[in-house]
Amino acid sequence: MRQKSLPSRMPTSHFDPYARQTHLLWRNRVNGWRSQPAEAVFAALAWLATIALMSWLLLAQLPRLRGYLLWLREEHAWATLGACALMVLMDQQQSRRRQRHDAAHDWLSAQPIMPAVRRRRRWLLLLRLLPFAAVATPLLLLAKASLLQALMLAASASVAALIGNVLGDFERTPARQTRPRETAFQTSRARGSMFSWQCIEAGASIAPRHLAPLLLVILLVPRGPLLMALVALLLLLVATGISAWRRAVMLIVQADRWLLVEPTPARIWLLQSLRLPLLMLVAGTLALLSLAWFGAGAVLALAVGAGLPVLGLLYLGVVVSGRAQPRRIPLRFAVHVAVLAACTQAFPPLLPLLWGGQLIFLCRRSLRP
Repeated sequence: MRQKSLPSRMPTSHFDPYARQTHLLWRNRVNGWRSQPAEAVFAALAWLATIALMSWLLLAQLPRLRGYLLWLREEHAWATLGACALMVLMDQQQSRRRQRHDAAHDWLSAQPIMPAVRRRRRWLLLLRLLPFAAVATPLLLLAKASLLQALMLAASASVAALIGNVLGDFERTPARQTRPRETAFQTSRARGSMFSWQCIEAGASIAPRHLAPLLLVILLVPRGPLLMALVALLLLLVATGISAWRRAVMLIVQADRWLLVEPTPARIWLLQSLRLPLLMLVAGTLALLSLAWFGAGAVLALAVGAGLPVLGLLYLGVVVSGRAQPRRIPLRFAVHVAVLAACTQAFPPLLPLLWGGQLIFLCRRSLRP
C-alpha cells in the first residue's frame, strides 16, 4: 500500500514574529494593569493630570505661540521647511539604524525570518510621519499657512523620510580598537564595591569624550565682561556635576541586570548603591545653595535648597523602582514631576504630603521582587 505523504508546512511570508512579540508584550502589560488596579489607576490619574497641565500651559501661551509661528512663516519659511525636513530625516535614519541593530543582535536574529517580513517592517518606519503630521497640522492652522505651503511641507517631509530610511543602511566609520581612558578614578584594587564602581562611573563625566558635549552650555552665555566667563564656567561645573550624578544613579540599572542571576537580595546592594548618589546630592545642594544665597538672595536660595533635593530624590526613586525597564524611566519621571507641578498650581500646601506619598510608593515598588 502506498502511504500518503504528509503535507509539508511551507513558511509563510505573512507571519511577523516582531509584531507577535509586541502583541504579547502589550497583552502582558494589560494583564499587569488588571492584577494591580491601584497602581494602574494612579498611573492613569497621573497621565490625566499631565495632559491637563500641559494643555493649560499651552492655552496660556497660545497668543505668543501664534505670533511666533506667523513670524516664522513670513520671515523664515524656507529655513523652517529645511529644519523640519532635517528632523524627519534624522529621525528616520536613527530609527532604521536601531531596527537593523535589533535585527542583528536580539533573540530573533537567528530565526529564519522571511525577507518580505523584513522589507515590510522597514517601510513601516515611514508611519513615524503620522505623529509628525499630528503635530504639524495644528501649528500650520495657527500660522495660517496656505494649502501650497502645507503641501510643500508634506512633500519635503516625505522625501526626507525616504532619504533618511536609505541612509540608515550605511554603516558609520568603524570605531577604534583601542578604547580611550574613561575616567580619572580607575583603580586596580582586586576587591571592588558598589561605591567604588559608582565613583569610577561618575568620574567618566570628566573624560574628554563625555565632557565635550557639555561645553555647549557656554553658548547659552552672552558675550560680555569677565563676569560672563565666570558664569559660563559655573554652568559648565553644574552640567558636569549633574552628568556625574546621573551616571552614578543609572549604574543601578546595570547592576540590576548583572546581579539578577546572583543569589543576593536586591535590598542589600540597593542600600549600598544609594550612598554615593545621596552624598553627591547633599554636596551639590549645599554648593548651589551657597552660591544662590550670596549671588541672588534668599528667595533663589530657598528655591534651590528645596527644589533640588525634591527632584533629585524623586528621580532616584524612579530609577530604583523602574530599574527593570530603563526605557520608561524618563517618561515616569516626567509624569511624577507633572503631578507635583499640578499640585503646586492647584493646592501648594498639599505638596509635601504628595511628594512623601510618591517616595513611599516608589520605595515599596523598589523592594518588590
